[in-house]
Parts: sequence; C-alpha cells; structure tokens
Amino acid sequence: MRQKRNFRDFRTLWQGFNGEGRDRVPVWYTYGKAPTFRHERYADECWLRSIRHKGWYQDDDCMLGVIRGRVAYIGRGLWIAGYEDTEHGQTVWYPETYASDDEPHSVYDFLECEAMQAAARAADHYAERAAEAERDYNRHWSEAQTLADDIAEHKAKLPRLLGMRNDPRPCYAAVRDEVRELIETIRDLRAKLADDYSDVETC
Repeated sequence: MRQKRNFRDFRTLWQGFNGEGRDRVPVWYTYGKAPTFRHERYADECWLRSIRHKGWYQDDDCMLGVIRGRVAYIGRGLWIAGYEDTEHGQTVWYPETYASDDEPHSVYDFLECEAMQAAARAADHYAERAAEAERDYNRHWSEAQTLADDIAEHKAKLPRLLGMRNDPRPCYAAVRDEVRELIETIRDLRAKLADDYSDVETC
C-alpha cells in the first residue's frame, strides 16, 4: 500500500527537515489555513475509531495550541500524511505516500478508502510525536525562564544591599554576608543557565 515518492512538483511549499540523526527526514511545509491540496482533511475526520480526539497539546498545561494530524489527496490514488500546528499556523507534510487502486469520485468512496485511513493513522502518529517534542521543549524553556527570573530577582536586591554594606554600625554587619551570598547565588544560577540551557533564549 505504501510507496516512496519524491514530490518535485510541490513548488508552492517550502522544504526542510524534521528530527535529528537517524530520525531526520525531509518534509514540506506551508503557513496559513488555506488548503494546499485537494481533499485535505484532519485525521480525526477520516472515520477511524482509533482517533477520537482533535489534536495533541503542545504544553503540559493545555494552554497552547494543538498539533492535529492531517491528510491530503494528491491525485492518481495517492494520499499523504502530515500535521497542522495551530500554535504557529504551520502545516507539515511527509514524503511517504499511501496508494489506493481507484480514484475517489464521491464522499462514499472516501468512507471505504483504506489508503486515506492509513494516511490518517500515520498523520496522527506524526502529530503525537511533534507535540511530544514541543512539550519537551516548552518544559526546557520554562525551566530556563525560571532561572532567568530568579537571576533578575536577585540582581534587583543588590543595589539596596550594596548601599547598606559599608555602614559602620554593627547592625549592618550581617548585610555584608548577605551580599556575598547573593553574589555567589547569582553566579551559580548564571553558570547553570549557560551550561544546561545554552540552546534556549529567555525573556
């Protein structure tokens, strides 16, 4: 049922890659909600009992958009699978095709189209993997942002403490120790941010 094809005629789309290492695969993508291909539809609209949801959330709090499997009929009995990223307005298509013997002519042909359903299952799988990667990145970014916020909070305390540490009165002796501890804490947090989150740009 599956055939490998290189879509050289997808001139309206951008080409890129998804994944890393052995999982790195070519993909085609576009932005906006306007459909690119004939008979585009979501994977959950392909009459499959195994897909009973409308996408996978991109964050643990379910506050961001979803990534939703999508299929398209491209003619000559061929279907392709991909997903729509609602948070970034992007649709991604994979190069693998799913072939049926006949050209669909009516909605009833789609009801029994095994190629479309195979593409839908693949699309839902792609969407799930992409959403999982987004959740991992968002957790990573959130941890980095927490560190950056802590650094900013500690730095905001420094000017007042620095102005107090040279006061000769005994009651301010503890301030000098607090300043040293605060500076060490800021250095440690900066080192952790640089070492563990160098791939993240925080606010």
